[in-house]
Amino acid sequence: MDPNQQSPEQQQASETPTSFEPPVSAPVDQQIPSVDSTVTPPAPSIQPQAVAPSAENPGQTLGIISIVVTVLGFGLVGLILGVLSRNKSKAANMSTTLGTVGLVLGIISTVVGFLVGIFLVIGIIAAANDPSFVNSTTY
Repeated sequence: MDPNQQSPEQQQASETPTSFEPPVSAPVDQQIPSVDSTVTPPAPSIQPQAVAPSAENPGQTLGIISIVVTVLGFGLVGLILGVLSRNKSKAANMSTTLGTVGLVLGIISTVVGFLVGIFLVIGIIAAANDPSFVNSTTY
């Protein structure tokens, strides 16, 4: 008989459904050996991690310059640099603190400078029109 051919009894047995039988576990001597508790695994080595450089605020330098320029007396320039600093920092999603400080100081300095200029002009005009202010003695 051909080994690939099955007898009618074997064909009938393979076609009839059988009940489910759970797989038999492997014998105890073939199971995975347990880890010896006296042997400790090697400690994981700690590799130094490269620290990513923090992203620099692109408006920070302009903010500092705007504060310095404003303190030196150039309020309008400080105001403009403060606005530029804030715009650059906002575009990079960074802090706008230095730009805001430069902007506020620039506004205050410009307003105070403008008021002082007006009072100086008024004072000069008033002094020029006051006859008692002009020395009328002749030599």
